[in-house]
Amino acid sequence: MLIPLQLLLPEHSSLTPLQMYHDMRDRSRLRDFKQLLHRDVTLRTKENQKKIAEDTQRIEPSTQEALQLFQRWKSVCRSFCGRHDFCSFIDQGLPNKGTQYVRDVVSFKSAGDLILHGAGKEGEGEGAGEGAGEGEGERERAGEGEGEVLIKLRIVVDRPSEGLLERVIGTAVAVMRGDLSLDVVSAALHAAPIDDEEVVVVEEEEEEEEGRESKDEQAAGSTSSSTSSELPSRKKRKKQKTNDAPPTAPAAPAAPAAKRSSVPADETKPALVVNLPRAPLLVKYVSKLYLDHIDGEQPTKRYEEEMEAWSLHIEKKLLGSDQKVSRETNKWLKTKYLISCRHVVQQMEIAKHSLELVHPNMMATEEAAPKAYAKVLSMLRSIDREGKWPGTSVNRSKVISDQKKENEKDKEKEITNTAGSFSMGSFAGTAHKVVCPCNDLFPELLKAVFRLESVLLPERRGSSTIAVNKHATFLPHTDSGAGAGQGVSLIVGLGQYAGGALMVEGNKVDIRYTPVEFDGWKERHWTLPHLGERYSLVWFTPQGCEDVSWLKE
Repeated sequence: MLIPLQLLLPEHSSLTPLQMYHDMRDRSRLRDFKQLLHRDVTLRTKENQKKIAEDTQRIEPSTQEALQLFQRWKSVCRSFCGRHDFCSFIDQGLPNKGTQYVRDVVSFKSAGDLILHGAGKEGEGEGAGEGAGEGEGERERAGEGEGEVLIKLRIVVDRPSEGLLERVIGTAVAVMRGDLSLDVVSAALHAAPIDDEEVVVVEEEEEEEEGRESKDEQAAGSTSSSTSSELPSRKKRKKQKTNDAPPTAPAAPAAPAAKRSSVPADETKPALVVNLPRAPLLVKYVSKLYLDHIDGEQPTKRYEEEMEAWSLHIEKKLLGSDQKVSRETNKWLKTKYLISCRHVVQQMEIAKHSLELVHPNMMATEEAAPKAYAKVLSMLRSIDREGKWPGTSVNRSKVISDQKKENEKDKEKEITNTAGSFSMGSFAGTAHKVVCPCNDLFPELLKAVFRLESVLLPERRGSSTIAVNKHATFLPHTDSGAGAGQGVSLIVGLGQYAGGALMVEGNKVDIRYTPVEFDGWKERHWTLPHLGERYSLVWFTPQGCEDVSWLKE
């Protein structure tokens, strides 16, 4: 991938891309000259030694700022490496989906020298290393040649996905420019779930190695007292590696996360980071494909030269177009980039303060609720108090974080806990509409909840279905709509509780006695932490039930 170097510079940086290009080229030439003298003894003359000393004294102090920026960029890139759940970086990604959004980023770094594109003749450019001639360099320093400086990036990942590379680059750029902190990377990278097959393989390997170590120890006998004392520490290091968590700030380079992770989720982190900056990667191409039987970190060397030649050919063709890369990226920086950064910062603040809750006054009477909600709230409290709340279906329990205890009698059908959810109204079955079983259990509640919908939004077409929830903290998800889709949902919260706001695509929405419509079929949504007694009602109409209105019936 090629991006303008300008993207990595903070808005008020004293450095310019062209200055950095010349600084890094000077350092590259000095490095190459030192290596040449190191390899060829005949060149170690007093004159050359003096030249190296003078160039070192002149170049190194003046290029320190550029060098430090690239060192910081290297550290930021490393923070993305490892095996993580990249759900926040992939289009419409969701956590808690097993390994669906787990990716292994083997490496992410700058590749090669800086590229000066468009200097001199249109469409020509050169690298900031050995490829630049002395005369041409002096002409550029004098201001006769102008162009844009590009940096080449290379990322090695097991499976690319829509939006992944763009958001990784965009987020890294935002950290470099100071618009986002490195904490955002840690918050957006979720710990990869434990894969049972991987656990078995790792445990078998550990057992085999322990067996080998035991044999070695027995063979060594008592000749070395250090051997036995070192074995436990080696095992301990291996176990520690399997429990690596996503990288955290500050920006010390983080080692790639291991495949096994049992680190509990940090409750102060957002459940999902939405709208991370998505950089427009106008020059992006696949340079290598690794076969399954080849170690991805050690690619074969047979076709390296041919691949490199084709890479340069592709870059020249892509950069030779009339549209400059920086034009789109500068436009992005002034519009979508700023909006994304503000949204991400807002989400981090919401997550940080979501646990700062004061327990509500539970002694308040039912009359504290607005009149329109009083009857429904009274019925819900009665059902809950009498222990008649139906069990939660297995599918719905998967998106409720409070579900922990399984019903031992029938694990396949429902799960019970303090949190719960059930449906009323109608669903679209495979061949016909299905009436929810809870309609007959609570006929008066059925009438009351659909009558409440018409009171809250008289202009809204009556829904066919309602989800009734108590004390439920929903994980990020989109509604299934019985697998066929559904119309716009209407949600409202009832009861004496604190917190518990609805998050819709990263936007916080207060729903306590405040009805809100949203597209649950397309928009990712979840619940913030809450204290107290929290009920919620969600009206919707699955596809196939448009002709059903329980209010009319």
